[in-house]
Amino acid sequence: MLQLPIDVLGVSLAVPASVGVSFATGDSTAESLLRDADIAMYSAKSQGKGRVTMFDATLRDVAVRRLTLKVELPEALRTDQFRLAYQPIKDVALALRLRRPGNPELTQRRRRGENQLLPRRKPRRAC
Repeated sequence: MLQLPIDVLGVSLAVPASVGVSFATGDSTAESLLRDADIAMYSAKSQGKGRVTMFDATLRDVAVRRLTLKVELPEALRTDQFRLAYQPIKDVALALRLRRPGNPELTQRRRRGENQLLPRRKPRRAC
């Protein structure tokens, strides 16, 4: 339905659309409705062409986390908050057979403040 072809100068073109929908609540403003619909639309686009996504609080949380990260990363780079860490990957079955740890993994960790080490993301293999 969102990809019905249109005729342009004798050529049939399918123009897919991604749609974000938000609903008004008692404290909604035109600005908040547009912002929420925009967040939902970008979520729809990320899922593929011709999608409709309804806005919910989870989408707002994701958008806030992304914006926070976008704001914090330049400062983290400027203040040298990133550290590389090599850690063994422990495959229990292999370790029992060979009696040694598996291949090391390389992780990049970020410190925020003096003692706060942020949780690690999915590791990348070093070997």
